[in-house]
Amino acid sequence: MNILRWNCRGAMKPNFKKTALDLIEWHQPAIFVITETRIDGPRADFIIRGLPFDGAYSTETIGFARGIWLLWRSDLVEMDILSATKQEIHTIVQVRSLSQSWLLSAVYGSPRFRERSLLWNNLKILSVRHNLPWAVMGDFNDVTREEEKSGGNGINSRRVFAYNECMDFCNLIDLGFSGPKFTWSNCRDVSDVIQQRLDRVWVNSGWKLLYPDAIVSHLARISSDHCPLLLSLQSNLGHRGLRPFRFQPIWLSHDGFPDIVREAWEGHSQDICSAVANFTLKAKNWNKEVFGDIFLEEKEVDCKTPWCRESSCK
Repeated sequence: MNILRWNCRGAMKPNFKKTALDLIEWHQPAIFVITETRIDGPRADFIIRGLPFDGAYSTETIGFARGIWLLWRSDLVEMDILSATKQEIHTIVQVRSLSQSWLLSAVYGSPRFRERSLLWNNLKILSVRHNLPWAVMGDFNDVTREEEKSGGNGINSRRVFAYNECMDFCNLIDLGFSGPKFTWSNCRDVSDVIQQRLDRVWVNSGWKLLYPDAIVSHLARISSDHCPLLLSLQSNLGHRGLRPFRFQPIWLSHDGFPDIVREAWEGHSQDICSAVANFTLKAKNWNKEVFGDIFLEEKEVDCKTPWCRESSCK
């Protein structure tokens, strides 16, 4: 089961729905946490209805800032909302295929330290009122140590201490990650770029025991200055993975291919990793629309040969 978390930087943006639907198609989340939506009320309800989830809960914004949407598929999980503020939603998660419940906290920490201190206090209170397996995921708007920031001014030791002290009090551990080191960038030129690891997943020992193979992936930034986070409750270790991306020479013969390259690099000219990841996703989707699934067709051709020894062909 997958849980997806994305700071979208505004759900009213023209490309929000397409990007959200792409992320859902690629990663098939049972739960989708969207933060910094910047809208609430009827407008938020209208956009949420256009996404493939039948369960939803959202927080109020402050003017045209903040906002958290918690979306889920009720055929996969049952959600019981416990409490919420403008910086957090706490819910009991019951995975349909399991008998044990656990606590999920979806967080969007305020950029203001004084308000973020209220979040730290709320998490501490919650930690002493329950003994459930617990996962806390979101944008915490701060780092835990100097190595999690590149560029700009040095870290603020007071803010870092408050952040770490809260996590220690709650007995939470960083679940780690794979992918890019930093989850946020100011998207400036190389000489002025600032990058930080603001988004992450914290869990307690009970949750780690419940999902010992869970992994967090930092995905490529798309239509936002934040990387989406993908929390996979079961890792893919020991299973046959997806085929690696392969460039197909036939693409060069199509008039539409230069547009794919140009679109992939727009806004990523100073971030090669994001540009390559963006191109990979766009090229795969474009290939299926224009040429069909070349990789699948190659597999089917191979399977029809009399000397094929693939176990799936027998």
